[in-house]
Amino acid sequence: MAGIKELFTLLQKIKDNPVIYIDKPSITCLDSFLTGYIDGLITLGFTDIKSCGMEGFQEWIQERAKTNLTLSWAGIILFRSGSERAAFNSFFELFEQFLKQKNASKIQENEDILRLRQDLMFPRFDIYKEILGAIKKRPGMYLGASPITELDMLLRGYIGIIFDF
Repeated sequence: MAGIKELFTLLQKIKDNPVIYIDKPSITCLDSFLTGYIDGLITLGFTDIKSCGMEGFQEWIQERAKTNLTLSWAGIILFRSGSERAAFNSFFELFEQFLKQKNASKIQENEDILRLRQDLMFPRFDIYKEILGAIKKRPGMYLGASPITELDMLLRGYIGIIFDF
């Protein structure tokens, strides 16, 4: 299983240099990128939704904001921050607080993702058929107000698994 450690390493790299991964420091782009990355890990069998590293974050953000509106964690942070850049920066502070409360020290590392990549047969995974076909059927489920940008970030997340960002 891909470990939480890989997600944290990726998030640190994005925080340090967002332009390489998501073009600009934007909470919306980060959300789309992470959606693609995590969904790709799940689709490829590297992890499941219960151990992806972000489990519980949505509920924690909603509780912290004292809201039960149907906004994503990114939407809540953006609303409270006022700008894409401020929300982007706020995400990392909030996520760190979330992990401390969750007691990240108890989280065990999963198997190394590189070893799993060698064991799996990637030619069986057709990105166009699997990902784009699902998006075509239900674009609103995968993409938000800026479909081209969010599709780009979603696909970059999937590709990030293969090229080990």
